[in-house]
Amino acid sequence: RQQRRLAELALAVRRAETDAATARRVAARDVDAATKFSVRKFATSLFDVADSLQLARKAVDGITKTDITPEHRVFVDGYAALDRQLDKAFAAHGLVGFGAVGEAFDPDRHEAIATTQPRPRDEADYCDDASGRGPPPDGGGPLVVLEVHACGYALHERVLRAASVTTGPAEMLEAASVVEAGVVSDGDDQQPEADAASAEAPAPEGPPTSRS
Repeated sequence: RQQRRLAELALAVRRAETDAATARRVAARDVDAATKFSVRKFATSLFDVADSLQLARKAVDGITKTDITPEHRVFVDGYAALDRQLDKAFAAHGLVGFGAVGEAFDPDRHEAIATTQPRPRDEADYCDDASGRGPPPDGGGPLVVLEVHACGYALHERVLRAASVTTGPAEMLEAASVVEAGVVSDGDDQQPEADAASAEAPAPEGPPTSRS
C-alpha cells in the first residue's frame, strides 16, 4: 500500500512539474507578444501621417531642381527626409510597409478596391494557322497588383493594415509596359524624321518680281 501511495505522489509531482513548465512557456510567449506588439496602437495612429507623406512625395516625384525654385526645393527635400525617417522609425520597431506594382495578389495582404479586366478580343485574334480557328485563351490567370493606392503595414509579420490596390491579370501589366516602351521609342524616332523632313523640304519660292 505504501508503494502504491508513493507511486501516486510521484505521478502527481510529475504532472505538477509539467503544468508548471507549460505555464512558464505560455507566460513567456505572452510577454514576448506583448513586447513585440506594444507599439501596435501607436503605430496604427501614424498610418495617416505616412499616407500623407507618401502622397506628397508622389506629387513631386520626377520634379527636377530646374523645375522649381530653391525655396520650394527645401520643402520637397523636407518631405522626402520625413518619409525616410518615419520608415526608419517603423523598421526599428518591426513595422514594415508592403505593396508594390507587379506583385502577386494575396487576399491576406491586399484589399482589392477595383479589378481591371482586359478588353475582349475578337475571334480573329484567336485564329490558328492550321485549323483556321483556335480555342480562345482561358484568361483566368493569377491576378497581380496594377496600382497601389495605399501601402499596407505588417508588425512582426502580422498584417495590421492591408494594402489598397487595383488588381488585374498579369498580361495587362505586361501590355502596359510594352505600350509605355513603344511611346518612348516613337517619341525618340519622330524627332529625327521631322528634322530630316524639314531638311529635305525645298525652300519656299519668293513672290515673282515685276518687269517694267
